[in-house]
Amino acid sequence: MTLKGSPAISLPCHASGPEQVTSAASIETAVEGCGRTRKPRVLILSALIPVERSGGGCLALRWHFLLREDFDVAIATFRGDAPQETHRYQIGRNPILWRLRTAGATRLSANLEYLWNWFRLPGDLVSFAREFQPDVIFTVADDLHMGLAWQLSRRLDVPLAVNFQDLFAVSLFESPLTRPYPGVRQFLLNRYRLLNSRADLVLHTSEGMREWFSPHQRGDVLYPVPDGLQSKVPSVPPAAPAGRIKLLYTGNSTGAYGRMLLQLAREVIDDPRIDFRIFTRASDWPADEQRRLEDAGIYRGFLPFEELRSQLAEADAFLSVMSFEPEQQTFMRTSFTTKCGDYVPWGRPLFIWGPEYSSACRFVRKYQAGVAIEQNSAAAVVQAVVETARDERAWRSLCAGALAAAAGQLNADQIHNVLRLRLNGLRRASAGAADPPV
Repeated sequence: MTLKGSPAISLPCHASGPEQVTSAASIETAVEGCGRTRKPRVLILSALIPVERSGGGCLALRWHFLLREDFDVAIATFRGDAPQETHRYQIGRNPILWRLRTAGATRLSANLEYLWNWFRLPGDLVSFAREFQPDVIFTVADDLHMGLAWQLSRRLDVPLAVNFQDLFAVSLFESPLTRPYPGVRQFLLNRYRLLNSRADLVLHTSEGMREWFSPHQRGDVLYPVPDGLQSKVPSVPPAAPAGRIKLLYTGNSTGAYGRMLLQLAREVIDDPRIDFRIFTRASDWPADEQRRLEDAGIYRGFLPFEELRSQLAEADAFLSVMSFEPEQQTFMRTSFTTKCGDYVPWGRPLFIWGPEYSSACRFVRKYQAGVAIEQNSAAAVVQAVVETARDERAWRSLCAGALAAAAGQLNADQIHNVLRLRLNGLRRASAGAADPPV
C-alpha cells in the first residue's frame, strides 16, 4: 500500500542552508521578526512525552514544552503517565492485539501493532485532537506512535513535526519482547524515511542521524539537553585534581553499555588513582558483581536529577560510553547521548569511550569538547584519564572546551530557540501568513 501525503511546507524565518541555527542573537532577531502572536498549540503524539524520571529524551521534551512558556501543549499517548498540567488523552489499545499480548504472544502483538497503527486511526483520538485544535502535531518518531501521528496530520490537514531522537527499530536497548521482526524492522526503517521526506518539519538528534537519511538530508540538528536549568559553573577552568580522580558516569548500565561499564569497574576497583562512580537506574550484571561494586563505592544506584546535580558538581571528570558491538553500529552513528548536555555545563573534562564513527566521539573531536577514547579497552580509558590529569595544560584546555560547548552547540536556551523558531514558522506557514523579514 502506498502512503500519500502533502509536500513539505516551506518555513518562513528559516536560516539559509540545512545546518542547525547556532547564533542565539540571530534566532532572537528572527523570532522578533515573526511578531509576538499567540503561542503555537502543539499536540505531542509519542511514546516520549514531557515527564520527569523517564529518561533523557523525556526530560528534554519537558524542558522544551512544560518548563518554558512558549507553547500550549496537549499530549496523546498509549502511556498512562502524561503530566496532569496538560490536556491529555490516553490512547486505547486494540483489544484483539492486547488479548494476544496477555496470552503470552507479546512480541507478535507488538509487531502487529507497529503495522496496524499506520493503517487505523482511533476515532476518539481524532475527536480529542479536533477539540484541542492544534497548530502542529509533534512526534518523536517511535515505532508505536509515528504512524498515528502521520495519519492524524493528514486527516486534520495540520502540519507534522518529526523529531528523530533514535532509530528505535534497530536499537538493541529495546526489550526483546517488543523488538521488531526483521521484515517489520525494514518496514519501520522505510517509514522513518517517508517521515523524513514528507513531514513539514524534521529535527535530528545528531549530525549522524541527519546523515543516515542521505541523500535526502533536510531539517535541523536539535541536540537533546535534559538539564535545561544548566547550573552556574565557574568561568575559569579548574585545575587538574592533585589526588584521586573522581570520574562520574550517569545513565544506562544495561546491555552493551553495561558490559563496558562492568569491564571498566573491574579495571579500576583496586586502582588508587581513580574514584569511579556509576549512577544508574539498574544494571543487568550478576548479583554478586553488583554487590561487590556497591561495597567498593562504584555502583551508586539511582538518584533523581535534582539530587544528582550535587554529585555532578563534585566530579573531576565525566564518562560517556557508546557500544563497539558491530550489530549496533547504525544506532551508535545516529543516537546522541543526552549526558553530554548534562556534563559540559560543569566545565570538567569529558571522556567519550566508543568507536570513532559514534556520534558522541565525532562531536567531541569536531568541537574539541572532550577526549575520544576509540579503543575497545578499559585499560585505554584508565590511561587516558590518568595521563590527562597529569598534564595541567591539557586538563584546563578540556575544561575550556566543555564550557565552550555548553555556551554554544549544547546550550539549552539556544537549542530551545531553534525549536521555538521552527514551530512558530511552521504555524505561520500553515496559516498562510506572509513571510516576515529576517
